[in-house]
Amino acid sequence: MPGRAWLLALATVALPAVGCAPVPEAPTELSDLIRYLYRELENDDPRVLEAGIENLHDFLADVDLDGALEDRSYIPDNLTVDDVAGLTVPDYPLEDCISVAVAAPSRYAVPWHAKLMIEEDQTPAEPSAEWYVRTFTDPDDPQDFADDAAERAHCDNDIRRTNLIYKMEYTMPKAFRWVAVTDDGDPTGGRTALGRSWLDLSWWGDEGNVEMRQSYSLDVWHDAGGDGSWRLHCLFTDTRIPGVDDPDVIRGISRGSIDDSFEAVDDAIEELYAP
Repeated sequence: MPGRAWLLALATVALPAVGCAPVPEAPTELSDLIRYLYRELENDDPRVLEAGIENLHDFLADVDLDGALEDRSYIPDNLTVDDVAGLTVPDYPLEDCISVAVAAPSRYAVPWHAKLMIEEDQTPAEPSAEWYVRTFTDPDDPQDFADDAAERAHCDNDIRRTNLIYKMEYTMPKAFRWVAVTDDGDPTGGRTALGRSWLDLSWWGDEGNVEMRQSYSLDVWHDAGGDGSWRLHCLFTDTRIPGVDDPDVIRGISRGSIDDSFEAVDDAIEELYAP
């Protein structure tokens, strides 16, 4: 039936192929990029995150990662309701969070960081934690994520923090995702790892006067070529501490803590694996 065959052919040409939708254009400004990567971490189209990582690479390439802390620290805009959609989070305004982001180089390539990520005991990499125990809910064998055989991983982290300001125990969910590194959309062969954490409820300190209302973080372990890697940690936290309410003071404490954690992670890799 020629008429029917012609109509079928026309319909095939007229309808776009499923899965060929254009990739959303990733932002280039750091605040927007952080929100974009946090929001899209579970996106099933890998090109979405690849575009974001490519733009983040361009941003970090202009940063003196070996420079003074204040020159590689940023105050990103807070996350929005859309950015945390799909997550179970405390019912507090996101604009109450105090944000800070720090970039730094690492002595070790991303696969070494992935090896550390799947350790049950994270305490060696967490200088302010009395204990930090990680339990993966998927994949069944976390080694599959470290080996890049599994694209994603999810875990719960049981943590006890002790410092001069407070002592607190809490549980924090976290998700990890591998992303291919691209240059103008073409794969370079490198891989970048992303991590996204949040709190699904609020927590109180031992004395009952410190409340961690909400906390969110984005981690980036970026393969920029060479033996090491580039790190970025973005923290959005709303913790109520008696006598400590100046955002600049809280940012300063957070900034120093993040930078200390970068060094602690590298030291833990060196001590545990002697690469």
